[in-house]
Amino acid sequence: MNTVRIAIAVAAAAAAVVLVAGPAVAAPSAAPASCGKGYACVFRDHSYGGTQVAFEYGIPDLRKVLVAGPGSANADNTTSSAYNNGRTHTAQFWADKNYNGPSFRLLPGYGDSNLNNSTGTVPVNFNDRVSSAQFVLG
Repeated sequence: MNTVRIAIAVAAAAAAVVLVAGPAVAAPSAAPASCGKGYACVFRDHSYGGTQVAFEYGIPDLRKVLVAGPGSANADNTTSSAYNNGRTHTAQFWADKNYNGPSFRLLPGYGDSNLNNSTGTVPVNFNDRVSSAQFVLG
């Protein structure tokens, strides 16, 4: 009888461990050198390259952010990679201005070096679709 109770207790403990463990989460990646601590950054090119726009709080309309380069265009719908080098808050990136439309989130210490595919941190193709971004709670 004691053997049966021990076997049941061991099985119950193993089940509890499985339920608590949950899905695996990738480890944070190293921040791009140009993205300062406390900021989130969007980059024109894959692999955190090209022109960069950094924000400490938020940018409601990337059309109003001019970037250097040929033609001096704005930063709207030009993001090919993004990184959250913030200290505590999640960075959220939206497809429309004023924090509207489809979006994705990056936890502090996480980024996606290629928004053109769905194999990175961001599960959908978001290449050249970011129009606003800000730090949010949660």
